Amino acid sequence: MSTLSANSTEEQSFLNPQEISGLLRVSVQTVRRWIKEGSLPAYKVGPRMWRIRKTDLDEWLDQQRSTTAIDDN
Repeated sequence: MSTLSANSTEEQSFLNPQEISGLLRVSVQTVRRWIKEGSLPAYKVGPRMWRIRKTDLDEWLDQQRSTTAIDDN
C-alpha cells in the first residue's frame, strides 16, 4: 500500500513526449531528439516508451530560459 501524500504524488507526475510536444508546441520528434541527446531528462519505461517527470521538465525549462537570456546579452 502506498503512503504517498497528495503533494508527493503531484510532484511525481509524469508526462510522455506527446504531451510535452503539445505543451511546448514542438514536434514529438524534437522532444525525442532532446531525450536522445540527454538534454531533457527522461525515464525509459518500455521498449520505446519514455516518461518525463513534470518537475524535471519545469527545471529544464528554467535552465533553457536562463541559457537563452545569457546568450541574448
